[in-house]
Amino acid sequence: MSQPKVFKIHVDGPPGHGLKPINVMDLSNIVEGTATEIGTFDYIDPTRQFTVGIWECTPCVEYIPYYPCDEFCVILKGGIKITQKDGTTDYFGEGEGFMVLRGTECHYGMTEVTKKYSIMFENKLQA
Repeated sequence: MSQPKVFKIHVDGPPGHGLKPINVMDLSNIVEGTATEIGTFDYIDPTRQFTVGIWECTPCVEYIPYYPCDEFCVILKGGIKITQKDGTTDYFGEGEGFMVLRGTECHYGMTEVTKKYSIMFENKLQA
């Protein structure tokens, strides 16, 4: 069955299926709290470089030594605090969009149960 050319991204997951356990974070890098993730990938391109979906996580902080992709997000509920290697800290709350570029070293923290739209691109041609 082919993917439709236009489709809705449901905030609570596909109707009748909902959001399911998902593993996006590297649990060995959790430095605070406990990460329990649910979500869905609503689209994965044939090269597996471009994904679109919904992601939700419990409060925790992950140390990310090298962000593995370029990611655009919009916070649906909760909040995310990102502290970069140089100490720069940004907070993103409900309704706000933000971008994290591949290679960023940071602490990525969910301040409460947080849900977001996520659009990720991992250029597999780029080292």
